[in-house]
Amino acid sequence: SRMSRNPDRARICLDSGLVLLEKALDCDGENPRALKLKVAYLERIGLHQDAMSIKKKLSKNDEKTYLYYQDEVMRFSHVEDYYVEDYYSTIENYIKYLQLKPKEIIVPPYMLRTMIWVFRAAGFPEYDEQLTKQLFDFNNDSVEFLRNLVSSEIYQGNFRAALDYALRAQKLDSASSSSNWLVALCYLWLEDFTDAYTFLVISEDLRKQKGLNVRPRFISGYIYHMNGYEKEANYHFEGELARRLKEIEYSKPNSRQEYNSKIYFAGYYLARGDEETALKYLKALERFRQIDYGTINILINDPGFKSIRKNPEFQDLVQHLETTYQKQHKQIEPLIEELKTCSL
Repeated sequence: SRMSRNPDRARICLDSGLVLLEKALDCDGENPRALKLKVAYLERIGLHQDAMSIKKKLSKNDEKTYLYYQDEVMRFSHVEDYYVEDYYSTIENYIKYLQLKPKEIIVPPYMLRTMIWVFRAAGFPEYDEQLTKQLFDFNNDSVEFLRNLVSSEIYQGNFRAALDYALRAQKLDSASSSSNWLVALCYLWLEDFTDAYTFLVISEDLRKQKGLNVRPRFISGYIYHMNGYEKEANYHFEGELARRLKEIEYSKPNSRQEYNSKIYFAGYYLARGDEETALKYLKALERFRQIDYGTINILINDPGFKSIRKNPEFQDLVQHLETTYQKQHKQIEPLIEELKTCSL
């Protein structure tokens, strides 16, 4: 169960998994697969020193084949001790994986999805695009392909192009709640709140028809708020606020959950007219060493932040985040040059 959907259930499942894992280790305390899973568990709950001691033990006997680097890609793309993801180490291990991988072995789809996200967040859309096409060649999933293009265009600030892709995905999958919600999101970026509301209502009605609960989202709340539906807006604002606070409770300080929540908390308080509290949450982003470019995109272009953009403190914050982002981007550039010599 994903942390982002139900934090309580996710934590219960995680702990239940540990019980089974410990039973496996009772039978074979040296089993490398079981030990790697325990490392993943310890890292997930923030016990990085304990995880490292097991990793050192494993590394003595762990042959560094392409499978080793495949595991490292997934570890660094999610590890919380590096403040969000460690984009540099993820890409570095991905290159080593490609260099050692036999030509007949395909890159697994879950790994492609991870690297699509990493290149997108780190600001290298050309590789985001290449791997998106590679994933489509593998699974021929037109809807997923179009949704990836929507996200990529949004990250680059091309909101009209994103809407065109979202409408194509919705046409192919009109009975999907998520496809309609994606169209609503694109209309929001374009500040067309009426059309955003239309597709949001369609999205939520589709979920209700299937007997599913409507997932609280800040973005949905903002769309309702901008259309004057405060009861519905409160459902989404308060619901996601509670969920994200629960995520932080279960996560390590400075985790991805905490990082993501700063933006949403700020948006919540701006919608409530509390610019001072919103700015407090935004300024907390200054301590993070890595910046997802989507964060800067939101601050610069998201209509929910329009009311604060002339604030000098806000402008200083955006400049600080942009500087941090450019520094990490420059550090990654030599890896991108090396990547050009690899066969994707």
